[in-house]
Amino acid sequence: MNRRPIFLLPLLFVSILLVLSNYYTSFHLKSQSVDDSFSPPQIEVHRTHPQTHGNYTQTSLSNTSQHHVNSTATNIDIAKYFNLTFPKKNNNADPFAPQKRTGTVWTSPTKHQDNNEKYHWWQYSDTCFAVDDICRAFQNQWFYNRKYHTNNINQQHQPSFELKYMPYAYSRGTWADTRIQMNVDSTSQFVPWEKLKELNVCQVSPVPYHVVLQSNYNDMIGEFYLRTMLDLYKLISSTHTSISQDETQYYVHIAYENKKMLDAHKLMLSGMHPLRPTGNNAVHPNSSIRWAKSAVDLMEPEHDGVCQCYSKLIFCGYNATYTRQSLHNTSDNSTQNKFDLWPSTFVDAASTEIKGVTSSCDPISPLLAQDPYKCQVYAKLKAYLLSNIESHYNNIEDSVAEYRRQILRERNLINESYNGDTREWAVVGLAQRSSRRVWLNLTQIMDVCNNNSQFRYQNDTQANVVCIEVNVENTTTPHEQFLLHRSLDALIGVHGAQMTQALFMRPTAHVLELLPWIPSIRKVHCSFVFRVPLCMSYKAYGRGSWTARTSIPTPIGIMFHNTDLNHYGYSLNRSSLLLCEGVSSSPELDKECLTSKENADKFAWDKRDFRVNHSVVMEFIKRFVLRTAHVCKDLIDEARREFVMYNVWCRNESDSSDGAPLELKHFYR
Repeated sequence: MNRRPIFLLPLLFVSILLVLSNYYTSFHLKSQSVDDSFSPPQIEVHRTHPQTHGNYTQTSLSNTSQHHVNSTATNIDIAKYFNLTFPKKNNNADPFAPQKRTGTVWTSPTKHQDNNEKYHWWQYSDTCFAVDDICRAFQNQWFYNRKYHTNNINQQHQPSFELKYMPYAYSRGTWADTRIQMNVDSTSQFVPWEKLKELNVCQVSPVPYHVVLQSNYNDMIGEFYLRTMLDLYKLISSTHTSISQDETQYYVHIAYENKKMLDAHKLMLSGMHPLRPTGNNAVHPNSSIRWAKSAVDLMEPEHDGVCQCYSKLIFCGYNATYTRQSLHNTSDNSTQNKFDLWPSTFVDAASTEIKGVTSSCDPISPLLAQDPYKCQVYAKLKAYLLSNIESHYNNIEDSVAEYRRQILRERNLINESYNGDTREWAVVGLAQRSSRRVWLNLTQIMDVCNNNSQFRYQNDTQANVVCIEVNVENTTTPHEQFLLHRSLDALIGVHGAQMTQALFMRPTAHVLELLPWIPSIRKVHCSFVFRVPLCMSYKAYGRGSWTARTSIPTPIGIMFHNTDLNHYGYSLNRSSLLLCEGVSSSPELDKECLTSKENADKFAWDKRDFRVNHSVVMEFIKRFVLRTAHVCKDLIDEARREFVMYNVWCRNESDSSDGAPLELKHFYR
């Protein structure tokens, strides 16, 4: 007879006790402070896999008092108490699943209306979709707290909808972040708000508007500014807009799993909040700015297990499709629209009246060269952001002066007793990256710059110049990023997203965009049509010619167009690239080496590291940064054939006195 060993019984008994103990502690309620605009109670939830992600962190907001709840009322109780059946989240979602869109494309009912009524800005976009009175329960389960849905734009909008996780397109081997998905059924998930208050488990955010900005591909900060921020500003600046932005909490939906929300996202979106301090004193930014968050904080917050409700939730940058579906628990075969929200590639900003919008603002449009002064939207956006951000400071000039003194003290260039405004110093930032497009000889150039005694002003007096490394990946807060760039007199860096924060530099500061070397061998192919030769020239190799344009601004440089900055360009040559250095000088052999299987990926302009001759940096500082008389003719002479002046402020020769007003000029090649 097969007998079980009796000594296993005590082990089995202990195991049962441990399981029960673990189950009890898994749902043990405790009250603690949360960095949020409201602080609901939290539930420690036992998970079989980690739910938080290292790339996403909770953003600090002003704390409020803690609300305690009945320990017997959990979000699971909400489902049981009201007999709710939450649509299941797809925990086994395929991050590479293709989109299969069906149904009719939804369009905004107010987008093309031309009347005097004022609606909220998101109602003028086909890619913004808003719902009312919605709550997130335990583990990303959503429901409405009123049984009311309608397509009337002036009333509560509570349709059945599903937020899809799949990006519009995939590139560079990335995959979708499947955590950002939700499913809301307006017919079966109805909980009266009065009952929720009786249970005392749901907390309503005091911020009335929560906006999720989809950023598919625009996770790169330059594209985010040009494609998301610009269109968002166009919507907000519409003459019909009727909302104060300080009532808004923003979230950024980064569509790709291996991409993260950056401090630059938070900094830029903080500029969408025009703070209006009482009296003469503004509030310090660390305690007053409502920083943007990741959409993961909304869908799967760090402290999951609480019921959080929002008066209005807006998804902006999505394509919405809808189908007709039968309503549940009805005897009259009623139907309603079921919406699917798919991540899009942009925020649609079309409207009847948007300030400063012209076709020549397109960064790839040749109209920029024909009429470069027509497009003003980038200048307006920069001014709007800077005005709002500066309102967060008691005195922005004092904060910047102290930050500059800190830079000089760390390098022993001034002593601790110095308390001046540092204007006698020119602080030049050299933009560095931690990976891809690394400036290889940056340290050597800083040594030459900081040891160079040849810097002199036009009056032959000694100039004080200090070159510093600017790497936004080494900053710790959005606040520090802002002060760092605001403290610079000049920023020099290769074409790329790391140049975006130059937007926060002071008026008339200098930006030098180093244009990557894009090799090309032009060939001409001719064919005859009715005996008439038609010839076409094309580039044999060298992808990325748009990054090195000198006849109109580059895709990054367009954000400085018609702004108060001085924007220059310099075309790097073959010596900036370390690959295939020992190859014959023959262009064909060079091409063969660079495009070989071994070097093809390293050769791509957005992957390759680079080096710069130190004379480029020294000459730029001498010719432009240290100039005191900005006469247009003199600047053209100084630019010669090396530099292009995309956007500069100078004085006419006939009125070149220091007191004469500066005029905006564009000198393209």
